[in-house]
Amino acid sequence: MACKDPKPTSIAVIGIGCHFPGDVTSDWDCYRTTNNDGGHFLTEDISLFDASFFSISPAEAMAMDPMQRLLLEVTYKALENSGTPLSRVSGSKTSCFVGCFTKDYEEMQRRDIELAPKYQSTGASQTMLSNRLRYFFDMKGPSITLDTACSSGLVAVHLACQSLRTGESSMAVVGGSNLILSPDIQIR
Repeated sequence: MACKDPKPTSIAVIGIGCHFPGDVTSDWDCYRTTNNDGGHFLTEDISLFDASFFSISPAEAMAMDPMQRLLLEVTYKALENSGTPLSRVSGSKTSCFVGCFTKDYEEMQRRDIELAPKYQSTGASQTMLSNRLRYFFDMKGPSITLDTACSSGLVAVHLACQSLRTGESSMAVVGGSNLILSPDIQIR
């Protein structure tokens, strides 16, 4: 059954926040240069996170996948970059779409069930990526985390555009995350 496409509407990207590996001095350096000849790694400790800033207890922060931590920080930076006050997002029909790939942290935690942290179900599950953002920023629009492998971020953008065009949401936060913490994905 064919559905009529919603009326085309211009959509603006009003803010951006990024976190790249490889000592990129600015987000735009990463876009301007092509580095396909090798891998890059985050140079800082991914366990460093200002949990109290995001009203998260130390125990819960320890259980959180680093992708959740980074997405919270980068989303805050993107909203700051856009000039959008948090009060405008809070309680609004803002949707949240997050594309992600890999679940290394969750798999690492499951290796030793005896050491599983108290908040593992909400901290390590990929499904919580968009919901964590939605909860902290008090967004009232749709919240979807998806994994379509390499296209996850692009599909998240597509879904956000559709949500905006149909009026399902008035603003959208879109994220993409891929944090490979273990060589398992390459060697198994």
